[in-house]
Amino acid sequence: MTESKIAKTPFNLLAFPTTADIISNANLNNKHFSGIYLLQGNISESPYGSGYGYLVVFGSDNQNGVPQNVRQIFFPHGVDTVFTRRKYQGTWNAWTQISTS
Repeated sequence: MTESKIAKTPFNLLAFPTTADIISNANLNNKHFSGIYLLQGNISESPYGSGYGYLVVFGSDNQNGVPQNVRQIFFPHGVDTVFTRRKYQGTWNAWTQISTS
């Protein structure tokens, strides 16, 4: 199979944060802007227990300033498990576990 390039999408890796924003008392459904987040306490819509861990977010296709297509990757503290989900055209899919210890 030969790879074909359909189009390019702008992604400035230098603009991606190199530090994590610390978030508490948050709903992960509202995290749709690209970034890295350290989650601490009272996290709703988490795929794993209390929600303590790291969340990496990639957002694109802004509509009225809010990304409509989003990928979230969640790394819970204390376990070797990773979860992911996406928001497509404004609707969140369920979390999927992609690795386990």
